[in-house]
Amino acid sequence: MAKILSVMRLLLKVLDSLLVMIVTYLPGGFGNYLRYRYYKKKLGHLGEGSRIDQGVIIANPKKVSIGDHTWIDKNVIILGDKGVEIGKRVHVAQNCLIQGGGTLKIGDYVSVASGSLVYSATDTVFGGKGTNPMFPPEYRNPVARRRVVLGNHAFVGARTVIILASLGEGSVVGAGSVVTKDISAWKIAVGAPARPIKDRPPVTLKDI
Repeated sequence: MAKILSVMRLLLKVLDSLLVMIVTYLPGGFGNYLRYRYYKKKLGHLGEGSRIDQGVIIANPKKVSIGDHTWIDKNVIILGDKGVEIGKRVHVAQNCLIQGGGTLKIGDYVSVASGSLVYSATDTVFGGKGTNPMFPPEYRNPVARRRVVLGNHAFVGARTVIILASLGEGSVVGAGSVVTKDISAWKIAVGAPARPIKDRPPVTLKDI
């Protein structure tokens, strides 16, 4: 009897893995519909009219919240970890990484262009110990964690890297930048490290 139960548990795990694979990679409108229904149950919250596209991987989904009319584009990876909150009418473009190691909030109307990486936690090189998760905790340096916020209407250019830094409301970061310090509201910043170069006019659209 114990062997039969063990085999049944194994079969259930295999079937669950197949279901996840089908849901994740099924293309087209039907795939988008299935992913919406699947993640509506799996995520902490998934708003109305939102789309989770083909190839998206979400780890620790109960720690991930997504607002209304938001599009998580193809092949995005979201690591829920300590918590990821994404607002309404957000577009996270293809091949981005969103990491909630120290908690991460993406406000409303934010655009994150393709290939960008947003980290709220990172390994440190201080302490004389290991620097990656393959080390047991006692052999690993402390992990630096911070709450990272991308304010409403922020725009992140393609292939930008944001590490333990926040963007103020309406701020813009140019393509290929590396953000290691906070950017103030309505500033345009570029470079590695990113530095403000000019102001951006505030958005005057009404809330939708």
